[in-house]
Amino acid sequence: MSVAFVGTDRSIHVLDETGNRLLSTPLIFDRTRYHLTDVGRLENPERYWAWYEPGWYCGLAAQETMPSCLVTYDNIGKEISRQMVTPRPGLARAIIPRSPPPVQPSPAQAWFGLVTAPAEAAVFMGTKRYLDREVRANQGREIPLLLQFLLTSAQLFIPGLRWLPQAHPGLMFGFGASMFVTAAVSALVCFLLARRYAFDRVGSLSWTLCSFLFGWMGLVTLLALPDWPARIACPKCRKLRLVTRDSCEHCGAPHALPEPDGTEIFESNTTAPEIALSGSIR
Repeated sequence: MSVAFVGTDRSIHVLDETGNRLLSTPLIFDRTRYHLTDVGRLENPERYWAWYEPGWYCGLAAQETMPSCLVTYDNIGKEISRQMVTPRPGLARAIIPRSPPPVQPSPAQAWFGLVTAPAEAAVFMGTKRYLDREVRANQGREIPLLLQFLLTSAQLFIPGLRWLPQAHPGLMFGFGASMFVTAAVSALVCFLLARRYAFDRVGSLSWTLCSFLFGWMGLVTLLALPDWPARIACPKCRKLRLVTRDSCEHCGAPHALPEPDGTEIFESNTTAPEIALSGSIR
């Protein structure tokens, strides 16, 4: 015999093929803390079971300490047993509605810090926390599509989105260290390039800060956007100088005059006297 399980905000109902109610029992947990995830039927003897999990919208810190619960009922809806299952600290948590399997913590995720910019990680984490507050306010009834995208896609390269970061301090330290090392190296390269090509102070600081915040993406942007001028050796200090400047950015010397080759056209330095003509018209 096949049966149908119907769940509401307050109770569980079991119906047979003809629609007769076989079992009706209230939920044992408040929806603000727990949600019913699975139900089923057992045979010999006939029993029913319900599995409760902490609401994912309660937050990762709460889910680290809240146990799951397995409740068993007899065929008339009387509770037989209630088994509390302790949580696994640091486990990646699932969301409702069901999404692709969560990515469990792995030391390999620390290497993603090399290609993740600090600004990118801050935006993802800040947006997720803001959307989490909205979901907690409506007790998981509405889930923004952006939050589902963050939890399913961004978890691949930003650790700690679906598990508590404090549960894996070594992994988070490795990810953060590699991220900031890449950002610092990119910022240093941008600063040296800005000095080499004689950027003004505002330009140098702006590109350095941009490269630190956006990592390698800021460095690539600096290399791709400006029209880099040529550089030649200064005749006085022998250092490379920009051809677009009237004087050397290192020693202040002007450009050297080209060697004469006989084809030059010189303007005369003497001025011919003006001749005044006088006469009369008859």
